[in-house]
Amino acid sequence: MRPLRITAKNLRTWEELELDVPLGITAIVGPNGAGKSTLVSAIDLALFGDGRELKRAHSRGAPDDEVAIELELEHAGERYRIRRAYDVRGRGKPSLDFERRATSRHEGEPVRTEAGTIPAATILKTWESLTRDRVDETQALIEDVLGLSRQTFRASSYLAQGDGDAFTSADPRDRKAILLDALGVRLWDQLKELATSRRQGAERAHAGAEAAITAAKARLERMGEPQLAVTQIRANVERIVEELAAQQTELGIARVHLEDAQKTAGERRAREERLRAAVQTSTSAIRRLDELARNDLGIAPPEAADDETFILTLKARAAAIPTLEKYVELDRVRAAAKQNAASADSILEANRRELAEVGAQQDAIGEELAGVEHELAELVVCPTCERPLDEDAKRAAGASLRARKADLEHRQDEVMVKAKRATERLTELEKAADLADREAEELTKELAALPLEDPARTNPAAALLEGRQAERALEKISTTAGLRDQLTAELASARAEEENARAALAELEGPSLEGLAEEVKGREEGIALRSEQLREVSTALARAETIAEEHEKTVTELEEQSARRFAALNDLELYRLAERAYGRDGIPALILETSAIPQLEAEANRIIDALGRDYRFELRTQRETAAGTVKEVLDVIVSTPTGDAAYEDFSGGERARIDVALRIALARLLAQRRGSDVRLLAIDEPAFLDEEGFELLAGVLRELEHEFETILVVSHVEALQDSFDSAIIVGGGADSNEPSRLEEVRGE
Repeated sequence: MRPLRITAKNLRTWEELELDVPLGITAIVGPNGAGKSTLVSAIDLALFGDGRELKRAHSRGAPDDEVAIELELEHAGERYRIRRAYDVRGRGKPSLDFERRATSRHEGEPVRTEAGTIPAATILKTWESLTRDRVDETQALIEDVLGLSRQTFRASSYLAQGDGDAFTSADPRDRKAILLDALGVRLWDQLKELATSRRQGAERAHAGAEAAITAAKARLERMGEPQLAVTQIRANVERIVEELAAQQTELGIARVHLEDAQKTAGERRAREERLRAAVQTSTSAIRRLDELARNDLGIAPPEAADDETFILTLKARAAAIPTLEKYVELDRVRAAAKQNAASADSILEANRRELAEVGAQQDAIGEELAGVEHELAELVVCPTCERPLDEDAKRAAGASLRARKADLEHRQDEVMVKAKRATERLTELEKAADLADREAEELTKELAALPLEDPARTNPAAALLEGRQAERALEKISTTAGLRDQLTAELASARAEEENARAALAELEGPSLEGLAEEVKGREEGIALRSEQLREVSTALARAETIAEEHEKTVTELEEQSARRFAALNDLELYRLAERAYGRDGIPALILETSAIPQLEAEANRIIDALGRDYRFELRTQRETAAGTVKEVLDVIVSTPTGDAAYEDFSGGERARIDVALRIALARLLAQRRGSDVRLLAIDEPAFLDEEGFELLAGVLRELEHEFETILVVSHVEALQDSFDSAIIVGGGADSNEPSRLEEVRGE
């Protein structure tokens, strides 16, 4: 990783910053508070900073509320751009964008854009966004792409101001982790994660196989020995099939015997049926003759139509017809006379009521007329016009009442005439009714003398109808008497033949035919029962074969799962071993102890020697505890001509030399071990170095220039700018109450 360009806004003392980072060794000098350290800390902030750091880094009195920093860098042959921003107003949220430079070739015709015309066959450079949905996801991607964490960056490539002892003062276990991370153990971590993932997969596979084996064994235990059951049931099926075949053969023979007997019986039954049909035909013909008479008569005869009593009844009814006709006619006349008498009586009653009404009106008018005449006799002057009344005027006043009285008298005379006529008509009708009653009494006596049923005497009209029906029935009986005698004779003969046929059929259909039918029925029932047994046993066989097939599959599954369990156990052991091997205490620790630590010790010893001190470093990875156990650590032991000494026992200047030696050695180890991916070394204000120490440090850095493409050294010692080919002079800053500025950039 090598920084190429830094751009910032409102960052600490810098309102605006644009810096193309020079190659080689560059001294960054300027007075205290000028903002020198911000130039190198901006790299750390762009790579790893969060919202809180950006908020703290916002310039006081800045023209706006946003702090932003942008870093372009080169890494592994690719160019990247990181931009962080934070709005300090309210509860602002940080933003983080991560981009990669992409190139493409424009073919075809030239294209006009706002920036100008793009010619044909032009290589276009654009930025491809790698930003994720969340800031933490984008940060994780940046660290993954660079293969670098902040802790490793600060413990090796970046010696921040006041942070020179970040490695030596760290906890021994953290110191070991920093060193391992600096050595690029991310690959081993990834291998361990892969081994862990596969170990977990092997554990799941083992658990799954174990569960499947347990389930398969349980199923096999429930199934028992299905193949033995299949053999037994199949033998039972074969036996039932043989028995069923024998029964079907016997049934066929019995059916042949039954069919022969039924054929003979059928012929005789057909003859009986023909005779029975003839009897029914004759019987029907006679019945039709009888029904003919009954239909004409309207009632059913008590017995057959040739019965003498029935014939006499018909004749008696026919003989009573003349008397019944007279009685019916007389009854009609009597009814009419009674109806006319009732009508005349009603008219007479109406005339009487009318006479009473006219008389009442006449009396009322008479009384009114008498009153008027009395008043007229006493009046002398007209009450209306007050004129004198003479006799003519008085007569005129009562004229209308006299006229009404005369009309009522005339009407009374007319009503009396009508009443007289009605009385005479009523008398005539009463005489006619009396005559009809006497004639009816005579006819009733005649009817009583006739041989008729009681209903005929009480209802002569119905009896007359029956008599006429009887008369017609007698005529038809005399016409069909010969035909009926012939049919009766044929019926007697047919009944005799029918009886003979029925007796012969009964003899044939006796025990012999019934026995054959029972035999066939019994054999059919036996076959049905045996067939049902065969179906049940076949179903049981199919079920047993299914269970046997499932048993075989389960056995195969058990074998397969056992093989999977064995393979899973082997994989489990292998991946557990791989986890231990790829862990920090495995291969990385072995590399650390056998190669990295000796190289780090040698490089640190070379640098401390170049810094003018006769010290020797020893890095110990294990320490014995008070309990007698071994603890994984990384202790720094410094040997001097007077003996071993702890890091804390040295003065500030000596500790600074030790820190610089170890940090530069660690940075060099990081560059060499990781294929020179990290090509930056930044040292910010190395503390407690005197003029001699700075000169010695410059010599060491010049030796490392071929390994680190960019080396930045920040110091307030202005003479340092003459020690290297490149220098950045920073002015302004907090002490001048002016924004920081780049006064000079030499050696770009």
